[in-house]
Amino acid sequence: MDSLYALYILLVSLAFISDVLIALQILSERRLSVHYSGDNPKASVIIPIRGSDECLASNVKSLLEQDYPDYEVIYVVDTDQKALAERLSGMGVKVVFSDFQCEMCSGKIRAQLSGLKSSDGDVIVFGDSDTRYDRGWLKEMVGGLKEFDATTTYPWPSPTKLTLKNLVRSGFWT
Repeated sequence: MDSLYALYILLVSLAFISDVLIALQILSERRLSVHYSGDNPKASVIIPIRGSDECLASNVKSLLEQDYPDYEVIYVVDTDQKALAERLSGMGVKVVFSDFQCEMCSGKIRAQLSGLKSSDGDVIVFGDSDTRYDRGWLKEMVGGLKEFDATTTYPWPSPTKLTLKNLVRSGFWT
C-alpha cells in the first residue's frame, strides 16, 4: 500500500511541475508577442468546417469580436451541408461552399482553396472551427507579418467540459 501511495504522490508532483512549466512557457511567449504598428491591411480569416462543433457559436463570436480594423470572416462548408451554411449566415459571417476542383487535395485543403478564391483580403489567415480566439489574435497574426512572410500561433485549448479525456486530448494536440 505504501508503494501505491508513493507512486500517487510522484504522479501528482509530476503533474504539478508540468503545469508550472507550461504556465512559465505561456508567460515567456506573451513577452515575445509582436504588435503590428504600421498599416492594417485587410485580412481574410478562412475557417473550413465540416459538421457543427459544439462550441460553434462561441467560435464565431470570438472571430467577429476581433480587435482589428479591417477583416472578413469566411466559413467554408461542404455542398451537402446547406443547413450549416444557413446557420452560419444567420450569425453574420460570409459562407462559401467548398467547390475547388482538385483530385489530389484533402477535403480541408479544398475548403481552404475555396475560401481563398472568394476572399478579398490582402492578408490570408486560416483558423479552426473548434477554437475560441482571444480578441487580439488577428492583430497578433497580422502584426507578425511586419517582420516575417508568414506567422503562426498555437492557442492553449479550453475544453468545453472538464473531463480527464478532454484534458488529455487538449494537452496532446497542443
